Amino acid sequence: MLEELLMNPLVILVLVGIFIMLIGITMASSAYPRFLQISEKYSDVPHSLETISAEVIAWGIKNLHQRTRLVALKSDEQGDFYVPKSDTICLTNKVYFGKSITDLAIASHEFGHSIQKNKNSFGTKICYILHLINNFLLNISWPLVFLGFIIYLIPFDYNLIGKVMIYVGIIGYFVNIMLKIALIPHEHNASTRAIKFLKSKTNLSKQEISQIREVLRAAGDTYIASLFYRPYRIIRFIFKGY
Repeated sequence: MLEELLMNPLVILVLVGIFIMLIGITMASSAYPRFLQISEKYSDVPHSLETISAEVIAWGIKNLHQRTRLVALKSDEQGDFYVPKSDTICLTNKVYFGKSITDLAIASHEFGHSIQKNKNSFGTKICYILHLINNFLLNISWPLVFLGFIIYLIPFDYNLIGKVMIYVGIIGYFVNIMLKIALIPHEHNASTRAIKFLKSKTNLSKQEISQIREVLRAAGDTYIASLFYRPYRIIRFIFKGY
C-alpha cells in the first residue's frame, strides 16, 4: 500500500510541495523577525540630512529630471510600493514623514524602482506584469489544493475534478516560486540604484550608507520569504495566538 502511494505522481507532487513549504516557512520564520529587528534598530536613528524622507525623494526626482509622482497613503496597511504604470511612489505616512535611517532606506528603495522605470521602461513593464501574475497565482494556488483534496476524497465518479485542481494548484505554486526568483535581480537592482544615488547625490556619511544598506539587505531577504508568509502566519497564530 505504501509503495503504491509513493509511486503515485500526485502523492509525490504533494510531498515535494510540503517539503518546499517547510523550507519556506523556516525561511519566513527567520527573515521577517530579522528585518523587524534591524528596521526597529534604525527606526530611532535620525539621518544627517535633517529632513523628511519625502523631501529627500522629491529632491531626487527633480535632480534626475523625472516626472515621478510621490504620494502619502491614507492607510498604512498597504505598505510602501511603486506603481510602474503611473510612475508613482506610494509611501506610508510613517515613511513619508519619517526622518530615520529605516524610513529613508524604505523610501529610497521605492525611488530605485522609479529610476528603473525611467531608465528602462520595457524591463520594468515586464516585471510589473510578472508581479501581477505572481499575486494571482499566490491567491489561487493553495485554495485550489485545499478544495481539490476535499473533492478528491469524496467517493463519487467525478473526483477527477479534485485531482486536476490539486495538480493545477501545486503547479501554479511552483511557477509562482520560479517567477519570484526571476524577479530577485530586479528588486536587488532597485536597492543598488537607491544606494548609488544616495552616495553620489547626498551628504550622507559612509556609516549612514552602510546602515541603509543593512536595512535594504534585510528587506531583500523577506522577498522570497513572502511566498511562505501566509502559511507562516497561520502556524504562528495556531501555536502562539498572534
